[in-house]
Amino acid sequence: MSVLVGILLWLLLAVLGLVVLVLITPVSLRVYLTNSPLLAYRFEMHALGGLAPRITLAKGPSQDAVPRHKTKQAKPKQRRSSRPKRMNGGLIRALPELVSGLLRHVHLAELHIDADYGLGDPADTGQLSGLLMPLQYASALPEPVLLDLRPDFTRACLKGSMTAAVRVTVAAFFVPFLRFAWRAFGPGR
Repeated sequence: MSVLVGILLWLLLAVLGLVVLVLITPVSLRVYLTNSPLLAYRFEMHALGGLAPRITLAKGPSQDAVPRHKTKQAKPKQRRSSRPKRMNGGLIRALPELVSGLLRHVHLAELHIDADYGLGDPADTGQLSGLLMPLQYASALPEPVLLDLRPDFTRACLKGSMTAAVRVTVAAFFVPFLRFAWRAFGPGR
């Protein structure tokens, strides 16, 4: 009996160690978006600092998928609540600090935008191109950012793809959430 309890305790300790390892190592989240010839997307995750296999969280239609004709479905009726929703004042005041605290722990690993764009009028396309070109050429972009923007003066279009990857450590989010909970729901609120 004591051997079985010992084995269960060691298994529990191993699972707990694995959970702690996942929480303290960086997780990489990657998003692929494209809209040519049709909208396709893929969300992927690499755990354990990229050592674990890639996990596809969501995947849209692939490039070779044939678009189907969609029929309009009736919208379900929404129920109206008789009670007005009220937010706690401390909750609203603590929310901006939560967002900034969370964003402080999100690190951009890659941003690649490859797009062809155009408006109906070539003059409007030229003005938009004049606004976007300093982003691409004049300013010094961070190393993981690559912009490849091409104006199309012949027609109105927006075609291209985007790849974005961020690196986060899940355990780093605990401190901003605890601060938020203390400020929103703590004593004196």
